[in-house]
Amino acid sequence: MIELTGQAYRRGCQVVAATPAGTALDAAVQQTRGVVVRVPVDATPVGAAGYSDDSAFAAQTAFWPLFTALLAVTGACGASGFTPGEGLAGLDAVADRLDEASARCRPAADAYLNPAKSLAVAIAGTIPVVWGAGAVAGVAAERFATMCTGIAATPALSGTLPTAGRFQDRVFEAGPAGAPGDPDDFFRDRVDDAAPVRMYPVLLVDHDDPAAAPQLDRARRTLDALGQSAVGDVTARGGGPVERLAELIAITDFAAAYLALGTGVGPATPGLYSWTEGGPR
Repeated sequence: MIELTGQAYRRGCQVVAATPAGTALDAAVQQTRGVVVRVPVDATPVGAAGYSDDSAFAAQTAFWPLFTALLAVTGACGASGFTPGEGLAGLDAVADRLDEASARCRPAADAYLNPAKSLAVAIAGTIPVVWGAGAVAGVAAERFATMCTGIAATPALSGTLPTAGRFQDRVFEAGPAGAPGDPDDFFRDRVDDAAPVRMYPVLLVDHDDPAAAPQLDRARRTLDALGQSAVGDVTARGGGPVERLAELIAITDFAAAYLALGTGVGPATPGLYSWTEGGPR
């Protein structure tokens, strides 16, 4: 990103960036006389004086401040419908969708009524294979896999259908990871066998994407043929694409946090890298 900023400046292009104050990108854009839209995310290096758990959590959950700023920037450039003034009212709908998802996924909600808790329970102890049906769901799938790994220390795969279904279905053919090498050895000491970890398919669906329905149908038929049953679909309907993306991300972010708590991993623990070094997101 810093290199791209320099290249744009040398070619006479003005750079606009959404970034926390104090980052290398902030400094680079200012040096090239660009425009910086600063977002309220802590940029204090890990281990520095004053670095707290709260600021670490802010760095890990910086997606929405950055995303909102980028929507404003693209709108001002005419690249999206989120133009200054009335156009940004669309963000109110996104905020409302996030509020609704937060109410459904709140900690006090019973697991059978809480889609995030149900998802976390289903994938606990597995390696989730997250497939998105529709372009928006594909973005959410990648985000969920990243959150599973970065927040809950759970390895995960992700992809957008139909491509993901053509290649990642091989992981289900391989069987559970860590399964004993000789299942026919009746007399072996099974106490020493490692507990197998199986791949678990998760489907995220944008029902307003016309391509999602055939993609979803093909994915289910593929999984059925492999003897797999996917987690009950995490779905979004209605509103604009950003609203549906917000709902899918909100539910799966909650699920990653519940997964971390359920497995004893602190979701607010800072990583090895500070924000300015490209660390926790």
